[in-house]
Amino acid sequence: MTAGKYWYGTPDSTMYSSYFSMVCDTKPSASADLSFHKKYKSSDLPIKSGPIVFPRDQSDFFNVRKKSIAIDFGKENTRDGIVLTVYTQGKELSSTTPGFSIYVQSHRTDIQDNSTFEITKVV
Repeated sequence: MTAGKYWYGTPDSTMYSSYFSMVCDTKPSASADLSFHKKYKSSDLPIKSGPIVFPRDQSDFFNVRKKSIAIDFGKENTRDGIVLTVYTQGKELSSTTPGFSIYVQSHRTDIQDNSTFEITKVV
């Protein structure tokens, strides 16, 4: 429990993430971040480096296919998928649900059900 709130998540699981960021050369305050998120059973994370564990096979992160939007990333973390965040002019636009959103308070998770991100080629 933190700040009177319980941590969410599936018992005996770990959310593994991989982050990529693109920064504008002419405007360093503008960037686009793309992150991939997948929940693994703790028993499926055999590679250890100190207290940190890693999945043996990360190919499902970057294979050619459509991926869902992880709208509750950073909150309940119930969905695997991608998060796209764009920073520009001091503003942040993200594919996740903002913490103050009425959708969070209503526990709706269907707002991005028809949205996907597609990897079309891996080089």
